[in-house]
Amino acid sequence: MRLDWRNQSITVKGKQILLNRYEFLLFTYLMRHPGWIFSKEELYEAIWKQPGEFCGSAVANVVSQIRRKLRMAGAKQDYIQTVVNSGYRFLKEN
Repeated sequence: MRLDWRNQSITVKGKQILLNRYEFLLFTYLMRHPGWIFSKEELYEAIWKQPGEFCGSAVANVVSQIRRKLRMAGAKQDYIQTVVNSGYRFLKEN
């Protein structure tokens, strides 16, 4: 996997995946902390710079869009794991 900060994209298996601002920020934030579990409120505060109690479904929607784009590009693994009743974490490449 390769990150392109200028174009806010990642390349997986030679395919470039363009991400919107929040998708890219969330993905790279999790990627910089592999294995760490972040609640949706913590992620919202870190990415949106707003109080976490107002996050609603924003984080879940962005995670869903990232996963969809990765699947469409042929990624063989889920890089973002949902940890039930806790939040999300980034899984390193196999």
